[in-house]
Amino acid sequence: MLYFSRWKTAAILGTALIVCLAALTNVLPAATFDSLPSWAQRKIELGMELRGGTHVQLQVDANDIQRYLVEKLRDDVRSTMRQGRLGYTHLVRHDDGVELRVRDEADLSQALTRLGDIVSLPVAVAGVNTSPVTVRAGETNLTADRNASPPARVADMAVDDRLVRLTLTHGAISERTLQARNQAINMIDRRLRSIGAEARIRPVGGDRVVVESADSLVFERWFHLVE
Repeated sequence: MLYFSRWKTAAILGTALIVCLAALTNVLPAATFDSLPSWAQRKIELGMELRGGTHVQLQVDANDIQRYLVEKLRDDVRSTMRQGRLGYTHLVRHDDGVELRVRDEADLSQALTRLGDIVSLPVAVAGVNTSPVTVRAGETNLTADRNASPPARVADMAVDDRLVRLTLTHGAISERTLQARNQAINMIDRRLRSIGAEARIRPVGGDRVVVESADSLVFERWFHLVE
C-alpha cells in the first residue's frame, strides 16, 4: 500500500490548492475580475491550440535535400568538364556524392583545378539568400547573422590515380536544409496572411517549423486555396 508522510500530503494538497486559486481568475465573470485588486488580475494565457486552434510541426526532408545537392553537383561537374573540353568517363552518382574518371592524364591537373572551384563554392540556390541568416523565435523575418560562420564547402574531393570522388559535406547539407526551412517560413507566412489567418510561426532546430493558429480550420482553408 502506498503511503505518504503528513508533510508530503500537505505539500501536495497545498500545491494543488495554489494552482487552483491561480486558475480561478480564468473562470470569473468579467465584472468580478475587474473588481479584484490589480495584483490579483492575472490570467493563465492558453496557447492557440488550447483555445480550439491548431498546432502543427513541419519538418524539412533532409534526404530530399541531399538528393537535390547530389543531382546539382553532378550537373555542375558535367557542365564544367564540357566547358573545359576535358574528357571523362563513368560519371556515377552515389548517395553522398559523385565520381568520375578523367580520360587523359594530361588533363588531370586542369580537371582538378576546375572541380576544386566547384566544391569550394558555398551552397547556392536560385531565389534564396545564401548569406548566413537566422530567424528569431516568434519572428518570420530573416535577418543577417554577423556572427555566423562562413558558408560551408559543397563537397570534399579525393583523387585516386585518375578517379575523382566528390563527397558532399555535412555542412553543405545542413546549410541547404536551413535555407529550405527559412524559405518555408516565408512561404507559410505569406500563405496564411493571404487568407487572413492569425498564426504564430517559429523555427525549431535547424529543420523544423511550428505553426500555431487560433483557427482550427486554418490548414483546411490553406489547402483549399492551394488547390
